[in-house]
This record gives sequence, structure tokens and C-alpha cells, in this order.
Amino acid sequence: MPADWNSADATAGKLTFYVLWTTTGGTPGQTVHWDISGKLYPDDAALNTALAAIEDTDDTLLATGDMHVSGGTTPTVVTSAGTGGQTAIFKITRDSASDNLGATAQLIGVRVGYIRTLA
Repeated sequence: MPADWNSADATAGKLTFYVLWTTTGGTPGQTVHWDISGKLYPDDAALNTALAAIEDTDDTLLATGDMHVSGGTTPTVVTSAGTGGQTAIFKITRDSASDNLGATAQLIGVRVGYIRTLA
């Protein structure tokens, strides 16, 4: 995470996620459901700890082959595998049982929003 992000701050430490995706099929108006999990890892933290569920978001297909940007998730705190540290690992998955897009949704990326901490 950037140096001006403060994970310990009750407001600035919260993250908002925007999922970027596309598809080559489906019908406009169908929805796709994304689940986001993750964790913060300080130096020397064990990597075999489970990622915590963070948020989920739905987005509506506008047109095939176009860039889609989901609405932002509710700002949320990401848990830590230990004290300190700013290395963040996130996992984004589609939950097709919770959506109705009749095609493959292709994840392009994720925008992560936060409130900058001023020194």
C-alpha cells in the first residue's frame, strides 16, 4: 500500500474497491457478482493464514467488449496477519451462483480507494 495510507486510522484505514471487468457474451442488464477477500502482511508474517472476506459488489452488463467499473464497495477495514506492515494481498472471485450473467466475466483489475493521511 502507498506510504500515505494509515491502516490503523479508523477512517483513513478503510478501503473501497472498484472491480474492472469485461465480457464477450451475455445480455445488457445481466449482473455479475464479485467477492473480495484479503489481508495485510507485515514482515515475517506466515503466508498460510486464510484471507478474510472484505466486501462484495454487483455490477450490471452495459455492453459486451466494453470496460465495466463496478460501484465502490462500502469502505471497510482490512485485517492484519500481525502487527504493523503495509503489504496487502487481495483475492477477487466471481460468485456466479449469486449473479445472472450468462457468460464468462473477465477480471481486468481492481481500483483501491482510500483517504490519504496528511502529515
